[in-house]
Amino acid sequence: MIWLQGEGEVHQLDLITYLCGSINSESYPVSENIPVFASLRLPRNRRKLSRSIKHFVKNDYAMYLIDQLLTLDQNSRISATAFLSHQFFEAEMPCDLADMGLRFCQAMEATSGNSSSFCAYYITD
Repeated sequence: MIWLQGEGEVHQLDLITYLCGSINSESYPVSENIPVFASLRLPRNRRKLSRSIKHFVKNDYAMYLIDQLLTLDQNSRISATAFLSHQFFEAEMPCDLADMGLRFCQAMEATSGNSSSFCAYYITD
């Protein structure tokens, strides 16, 4: 499954900032070390991740885990150890998770207003 599949680098950044918020020195501190960063005209967005997926992700643990996984700053992002021991994996699943990825992709496409943006394809295997 591919989420947030952009049609090019600029479109990719648009999709990321749509959900995860603006990419700036506060949300992504290493951006100051990237020479071309200062010349980029990136969209300024508030983080919309929770608001965009809350109708499709009903489990609070899942919502928190997704939010932690999609944190822009890699130093603030959840570690592999913390991920594997996250409460989401210990909690009882509220529904069958087999088609949750597809529903998420459909929801992202619907909320973005761009039918080709979020999921290039979905693998069910």
